[in-house]
Parts: sequence; C-alpha cells; structure tokens
Amino acid sequence: KVLVQTASADEARSFLSTIVWIMREKGATGFYKGVGANVLKESVHSFNYWVWHDTIFRLFSKGDNSKTSMSRRLLLNLIIKQLNWLCTVPFEVVASVNQVSVDGAGFFGTALRLYRFGGLGQFYRGLSISLLLAVNPAITNTLISYFLRLATSLKLRAGESRETAREHSATTVGLATGTAKFLATMATYPLIRAKVLQQTTMALRQQSPLEIWRGIILA
Repeated sequence: KVLVQTASADEARSFLSTIVWIMREKGATGFYKGVGANVLKESVHSFNYWVWHDTIFRLFSKGDNSKTSMSRRLLLNLIIKQLNWLCTVPFEVVASVNQVSVDGAGFFGTALRLYRFGGLGQFYRGLSISLLLAVNPAITNTLISYFLRLATSLKLRAGESRETAREHSATTVGLATGTAKFLATMATYPLIRAKVLQQTTMALRQQSPLEIWRGIILA
C-alpha cells in the first residue's frame, strides 16, 4: 500500500501489479520488509489509543456509553485520536520511512538517520495532517455505533427483548465495522495519501500539506 501511495506519476502501478513487481524483484520476503518496525508502531499505537479511549469516555461520557449522543461520541473520538497521534506520530514516521527506504535499516537505524537528517522535528512529519485525519477513526467509531444501534432497533421492532437485541453476532459487527471503515476511508483518502507522501519524503525542503494535496488533485 505504501509503495502504491508514494509512487510518482511515471512509476504508478495498480495494487495487483505492485504485488507482482515485489514478488519478481524481492521475492516473498519483500512483502515483509519493515515488519518489525510496523509491529512496534501498531503495538504502541493501539495500546495508547485504548488508554486514551478509556480515560476520555470515563471522564466525559454519561457513564453508559450506549446512551452517549452521536455528536458527543464523534467529538470524544476525535479528541482521543488527536491525543493518540500526538504521542505516536514519531513511531509512524520511522516505520513508514523504513518501509520505503532502499536498505531498510530497521526501526532504530532509520530513527537515527532521520535525527541526523533534520533533528527531532523530522519525527513529527505530517503531524498537522495526522491531527486533521483524527476525523477518520472518529467517523469510523461513530458509524459503527450508529449501525449497531440501528441493528438493535430493527431487532426490537421484530419483537426481541432489549437485552437480546443489544447482543450482536460477529457477522453483524464485522459488517458494521467494514462499512464504517470503507465510508471513512473514502471520505479522507486524499489526506491519507498526502500524509504518507509528506512523512516519507527525504527532501531538504518538505512540501506543505497544501502543496502535496494540489499535486494529488492535478496528477
């Protein structure tokens, strides 16, 4: 995915052709380049997210999260994700640069290279876009809750008790999650790609989010 997103106009490939290219040039191990750095990033990201989620909802929801209004839930999820990005953007930057680099120096080797290249500021590339993109998981989580509430409402109309109506199968939860993530990604994808480009560029002059956005639209 990162290779597809960061490819220049004359190197652009589809997702499937990128898979074929990796297999031909790097072999099966090419699909696991940077896996260690990405596992570390995702572990820190997920742990940090749920710590903030538990803290914020405990402080600002009405006790029973199912009774929290959609607008309040959206706002709380937005705040949670922004707090999470403030803590974890450096891990994402290092993992992304490591994945697209030629030699793949590993998490700590890439971190050292970034620091020597431009100091601590290099670890916060794309922070402004990341904070703006906090709306993506906020939309996702809010839509999941909305779809599950809708499923509960339909069950109640069908005659189920309130207790059983609020118990959803793995299929229902999976459909709600997949649909919510699809809609949120479609709505914010230009920003997602702009963030990846800004984080992985090793130019002395970093492009602004607006410059990257304009390049995507005009490409």
